[in-house]
Amino acid sequence: MKNKKASFFFLPLLVILSSLILIYLFIVLLSKTGTFSSSPIGDRQFTLLKVYMKAEGALFYIDQSAKYSLQQAVYDLARDGGLSEVYASEILTPREHPTLHSPIKECGKYYGYFLWNDKGVDCFSENKIKLNLELQFNEKFSGYIANYPSEIQLNNYIYDIRGSTEIIGISKDPLKFEILKDESIKKKEETLKRIPKEEKRIIGPEQMPTLQEISGFKDFSDENLCAKGIKCRLTLEAYQKAADAQRIAKEKGKELEVYSAFRSEQEQRDLWEGRTPEKYAQRFPTDAERAKYVCNPNKGLASCPHMSGKAVDVRFKKTMTVADWKELEGVMYKAGFRRYSAELWHYECCGTDRYNRAVALEQKTGQEVRAIS
Repeated sequence: MKNKKASFFFLPLLVILSSLILIYLFIVLLSKTGTFSSSPIGDRQFTLLKVYMKAEGALFYIDQSAKYSLQQAVYDLARDGGLSEVYASEILTPREHPTLHSPIKECGKYYGYFLWNDKGVDCFSENKIKLNLELQFNEKFSGYIANYPSEIQLNNYIYDIRGSTEIIGISKDPLKFEILKDESIKKKEETLKRIPKEEKRIIGPEQMPTLQEISGFKDFSDENLCAKGIKCRLTLEAYQKAADAQRIAKEKGKELEVYSAFRSEQEQRDLWEGRTPEKYAQRFPTDAERAKYVCNPNKGLASCPHMSGKAVDVRFKKTMTVADWKELEGVMYKAGFRRYSAELWHYECCGTDRYNRAVALEQKTGQEVRAIS
């Protein structure tokens, strides 16, 4: 009988003690981990799966774009006698637009097609066929990438042509898709929130910009003013003038598109040394010849105004005609820019060497100086 009484009191006591222990453990666990997330169970995993599918979709699009671009590039080169791009002689000379100029001897046309051989003389240099294939491929490929709904950076690949028609593309910067924000990203966002909106700019995916780097620059890569897939950064003054130019253009029923703005010293050096799809160093091996088409970063900001953040390469969002280039000059001049006379698309402002010389000449002559060498 005593055993029955003992068991009668022991069981409730055991339940009470177990409950107290569980409550204590719950409080300790809660104090260490904070409140439980209100997100549904599996939400984080589902988010990860969606990002994975998005990345796979982008990679598939890139692969297919490369396939079709290569086929079209080979066809176009065969049709055009090995020329990398069609000349636009009525608009620009090769000197004025190096990207429209192929470093190949032209032998003329036959029924509208460029000749590969003229009376036993080859009309192209064998060692430059790969270069022209790469230039043509990159043009086609960039067109596909620019039409992708999500942003994929343009001109992000270094090409290696193997065999006759195999192109291997090695990306300079990886594709980035945000999955789950970690604490470091949250701290960066909190820091950026304390900076005035108009002074924010992106320095790089892994580098937290200092206040000195942020101050005075504007990143407008996500605005319509910037060509899709391009990084667009300018000084605040230059950006404001570009925004004014966009407003003026829209009043005329047009829309501007900046496709090159600030370049870091390394980016300019990559251009100069042939580590970009333009392949300037390969096309123009000597410094003197290459300097006609791309500036030498070793000569500083006076020679390379893009490095100052006060120069833009810009066009209307359409196929440009002679009249369009002339109208663009008027729009940019009214907004406060001056054009580099050797390039229809290159404009500067805000104290660059070329801009200052144009303004000084205006003051001396009393006449507009819209373009200067």
